[in-house]
Amino acid sequence: MLRNPRIAAITALVLCLPIVIILSLITLGVESDIVRQDRVLNGGVSRLGSVISLGAILLLPVASVICLMPVVKGGGTHRTIAQNSPNLLLTIPILLLFLSIVGAFVVDQLPCWAGVPNCD
Repeated sequence: MLRNPRIAAITALVLCLPIVIILSLITLGVESDIVRQDRVLNGGVSRLGSVISLGAILLLPVASVICLMPVVKGGGTHRTIAQNSPNLLLTIPILLLFLSIVGAFVVDQLPCWAGVPNCD
């Protein structure tokens, strides 16, 4: 898989699908029955949904590493950047999506970390 850039790119896309699906469902306002039942049992806090979202977000750096492996391995086999450009072009949006999610989390939680009362 590390030597074939197409397989690495397809694997990276498959790993990005969960977060894309979750963000699409959030945008459309769709809530699954599992998350709804978990909220009822835990008093309004969906722990299962949080675990699923965190797991999906953590797949993004894994996808970017898998997508960049043929580029790194290609340096020893004298492959040019042009031959690995699909992998590089796929890695950039994956990393931008991950950084935007982390940035939104930091901006949202910064007042709480700074000690502002009633930051919820």
